[in-house]
Amino acid sequence: MKRINRLYRIINHLMAIKNQPGIGVQELAKKCNVSGRTIYKDIAILIALGVPISTDGGYNLAPHLFIPNIAFTLNEAFFLRDTCYTLLETVHNNEMLERILEKLNSAIYLQNSPLYAQNKSLFATLKEYLTTGKVDKIAEQQQKEIINEITIAIADSSYIEIKHYNTVKEKKVDEIVQPISLIYQRKGWILLAKEKNSSSIKNIKTENIEEITITNLKYSGSNLMVDFSVQAY
Repeated sequence: MKRINRLYRIINHLMAIKNQPGIGVQELAKKCNVSGRTIYKDIAILIALGVPISTDGGYNLAPHLFIPNIAFTLNEAFFLRDTCYTLLETVHNNEMLERILEKLNSAIYLQNSPLYAQNKSLFATLKEYLTTGKVDKIAEQQQKEIINEITIAIADSSYIEIKHYNTVKEKKVDEIVQPISLIYQRKGWILLAKEKNSSSIKNIKTENIEEITITNLKYSGSNLMVDFSVQAY
């Protein structure tokens, strides 16, 4: 069988991946009468051109691509990917996070290159990255439990009662708040929350939370309806 030139091969790859999701390297190589190494190079070219190809479990076209390409350094891409993996462990079965991971993994198509090997250990997992700070083991475990409780409360639309150090009042306070979201900022997790019977949003460092209790009080509506605009602040 005659070897197919690169342009026709790439067109063939696109059609095959679209019509046979999960198709493997060897099958593509057989179709084009080339080596698996050549297929890797072809796919790398497609990804470099912006084609959203997922490489997990064979080749697939990553779905739901609707924004222009954003240029990240390899380190930034690894950090985003590992952040998503950590969040996925926390929230479980989140389809949106899984789609984001598909796209990030397809963009970081460097698994067979020395550059990938050099950077792989930089952000092995976000969990390891988080624990490099000056946090003792007891506090670290306590924070994990607090973050887990907050996540459960958000999923269950429940208010939480927390005892924490208020940096504005410079003292420990007890209050009931509506948990909105957890965000990661400067090597620490921050709880975005609304005071009960108030529309103001406050930022609370999870490292300042000593105790947390999920109450029987429920709130209606979605956290996503909260107005995060500049005007709201």
